[in-house]
Amino acid sequence: MWVVEARVPCTIHLNYRSARHVAEGRQEAWLRAKGFAPNGALRSAVSSGVPNGPYSGPVYSKVLSEPGSVELMGSATWEGTYFVFIDCS
Repeated sequence: MWVVEARVPCTIHLNYRSARHVAEGRQEAWLRAKGFAPNGALRSAVSSGVPNGPYSGPVYSKVLSEPGSVELMGSATWEGTYFVFIDCS
């Protein structure tokens, strides 16, 4: 598990490699529990990735209106599952 410690308000975006990574890693439950929601307004990054790339998947976002911390859970798969982008603008 990773912890993001935000000192200013920000939005955290988790860009999954594919919808399969969300399903097989059983990610939906912890995403909902931590306040992340699907964000159809953002396009996925595309990565070449090994072993089955290219990858492109759903984006989940959480807005932190105040400074705070957010736990990011592991993937429960042998592959890396998501990229993390943080927007503090």
